[in-house]
This record gives sequence, C-alpha cells and structure tokens, in this order.
Amino acid sequence: ILVHLQPGTSSDKAIDALYAFTDCEVSISPNCCVISDNKPVFLGVSDVLRHSVDTTLAILRNELEIRLGELREQLLFASLERIFIEQRIYKDDAYEQAPDIDAAVAHIDSRLEPYKGAFVREITRDDILRLLEIKMKRILRFNSQAAADALVALQAKIDDTLDRLAHIDREAVRW
Repeated sequence: ILVHLQPGTSSDKAIDALYAFTDCEVSISPNCCVISDNKPVFLGVSDVLRHSVDTTLAILRNELEIRLGELREQLLFASLERIFIEQRIYKDDAYEQAPDIDAAVAHIDSRLEPYKGAFVREITRDDILRLLEIKMKRILRFNSQAAADALVALQAKIDDTLDRLAHIDREAVRW
C-alpha cells in the first residue's frame, strides 16, 4: 500500500493513525489451549506437534509389535506343522495306539523335543492340540517345498517388521 501525505503532515502521526485504524496492533499468539491430564494447558505449536508425533510413533510401534507377534505365531505353527508331517509323527504307533488324548499329546511333545530350541517360544499343550486338528487331506497334499517357501516368506515378513521397528522414524514418515 502506497500512502501519499499532504505537505506539512507529520509522517509519525500518520503512521500512528494508520496503526490505530487497522489490525496491525493486534497481537497474535501461536499458543493453543489443550486438555492434558484433565486440565487446560497452553502450548505452543512446536509442543503440540511434538506431542502428536510422539503419539503417532507410539501407535505405529504398537501396531508393528502386534504384527510381529502375529507373524511369529504363524511361523511357529507352520514350523510345527512341517515337523509333524515331515517326521511322520502322526504315523507313530505310540501316537496311534495312545489310550487317551493326554498320552498322544505327551508322545508328540516328546517327539518335538529335539526341535524346541529353534522355536521363538515354548510349545504349549494348545499348540499340540492344534496339530491334532490338521485334516488328513492337508497331510496328503503336503508339499515340502511349498512349506519351506512359506516359512521363508514368513521369515522375510518378520525381518521386514523388525527393520520397520528399528527405523520407526522412517516408518512414521512413510506412513
């Protein structure tokens, strides 16, 4: 804006008058009021942004940890299933002639003993009972190479999830 003053007019008075009749003298505060611990708190933009980023990172980290747990469970059961079928545990006489389910579970548990060190967690009774629910059709159609490929794919997903957890900042930016 270009303002032309009349000769003899004081420029200082004109500037003061312009400020008085415009919003130039209104102060603007970049603070905002948020509720924290059930109390109002005045925060600057940087503080609000930092809190939002930290909350987003925590949510992303939790989601990745949940995904990692799910993938590890899938890997565990796929490994158990592969051992159960490839080692033909379902064909053992002690398994087939077991007087009750507890004896069958105990036999399977004993046969899995040499492999337990490779699993991400301890094998539970529920895991073994889940093995018993494998349908015969699944056993007959079992493809060792396809199972190995599935295990490699699961391990790759786990490695990717671990990498994303290790570089959570990059993950947040990508998200």
